[in-house]
Amino acid sequence: MNTEVWLELMSRFPEWTYVVAALLFLLFLVLLLFLPLLSIRNIFKTSGVEEKILVLSEHKSNLQADNETLNDICNQYATSVQNIRRLLKKLIHIRKMDTSDKTQEAKRLNDEIITSLVADIKTSRGNTHRCAFWMATADESELEFLIGSPGFPDSYPGNRKLDTNKTIGGRSFRKREPLNIPNVTDDHDWEHNSDSISEYKALICIPFSDLGIMTVDSLTPFDDETYNIIKLYAQILDASTYEMVDGAKYLSGPEQEVASTTEY
Repeated sequence: MNTEVWLELMSRFPEWTYVVAALLFLLFLVLLLFLPLLSIRNIFKTSGVEEKILVLSEHKSNLQADNETLNDICNQYATSVQNIRRLLKKLIHIRKMDTSDKTQEAKRLNDEIITSLVADIKTSRGNTHRCAFWMATADESELEFLIGSPGFPDSYPGNRKLDTNKTIGGRSFRKREPLNIPNVTDDHDWEHNSDSISEYKALICIPFSDLGIMTVDSLTPFDDETYNIIKLYAQILDASTYEMVDGAKYLSGPEQEVASTTEY
């Protein structure tokens, strides 16, 4: 068809057909603009969903990590309670003794308490702890290293001493208060020990009335759960040490004199 024919045909159409055609054309233009916008909106919606999924995934990972931590704490407490019960039974048995063997049995129990403590508070690979019992001298001017877990120099027992006025352990004993220090090098009473090449930084000191102190050191700061376990062990060690000293009354002669000095 040529142009004249189209014009002739269009002249015969009613006017409403032009209105409808215009509306259909406008609708077509709207669809052309709306569909791309709808696609872009869907893309943004998908992006938002992905972000939410990432957030939820991270939250899930955090919850799993927290759950693992709680399980580790529960297992640590369960093991410690089991060992403490075993040690308490031995302590009760020693307390009932009225023979010269009482002091030696208490000494052996002290060894076991320290060994068990170090094992129970180990919660992560690479971190190590040391535990020691320091007995105060008669004039309370010094604390003598009597027994310790593996990790201390062999020369310490009977030789290593802490001045009660110039050391962190001495301050704990002098003031009769426990100390939990994350980094000993920041403490004004810390003094470098040339005999030790260890990298232990965190330190806990727990005094035993007039007897002495228990110390526990670590490469990293102690958490609250570990501190609670240490305090429980300290109470048992305190009671066992008291029985050790009390057992000296069943000894006689030179044995009693040696026991009264509380030397191992």
